[in-house]
Amino acid sequence: MDDLIYKKIEQKYNSEKSQGFIIHLLRSFFPIYKSQYLWDTPEFGEIKCCITGEKLSSKQELMELMMSDEMKNVFIDNLKNLVFVDKYEYPKELKDKFHSLAITCGGSDKYLSPSAFQQLLNFYQTCLLVGDKKIMWVSNNERAKEYVKDAKNNKIIQTKKEENVVHKVVEHTKMTFGDLQVLKDLKKRMEEEERE
Repeated sequence: MDDLIYKKIEQKYNSEKSQGFIIHLLRSFFPIYKSQYLWDTPEFGEIKCCITGEKLSSKQELMELMMSDEMKNVFIDNLKNLVFVDKYEYPKELKDKFHSLAITCGGSDKYLSPSAFQQLLNFYQTCLLVGDKKIMWVSNNERAKEYVKDAKNNKIIQTKKEENVVHKVVEHTKMTFGDLQVLKDLKKRMEEEERE
């Protein structure tokens, strides 16, 4: 199933028509701290994953369902099966009512299933590792926004001009594996100087 979700994300990204949608999801749901499980059930009704189309639930929905008399009765009726049967099949009433928790974020009105979220993250990381230029630009741009926001909160940046300069510098800074070796060499040299 996860492979199918990954392929679906990849196909959407490779389609000129829906590439912007995948980029929107990447910008909205990542870094991961921007995402969370949906607590309250929205007023508009049924929640679905924007990638897989599967039905999703909020935490509130699951709690209400678990506390309902109907579920208590189904659970009690099937308790002996849970204990005494090697391979337990959940009753249809349970299967039809329980859905994966929806993952949401502040930057979008879309929802993801946990498996779609994981595959979107895998896609994002793979694109970064292979050097996809658009995804690299999105990542650098988002990193610059986060850096500027943090610098503003810490009162490092005080003017719009400073904000623009810092954003540009961070966004266009490139780190390569070669740079990593330079940093390792620098660390080694500093450690040697410290011992002397």
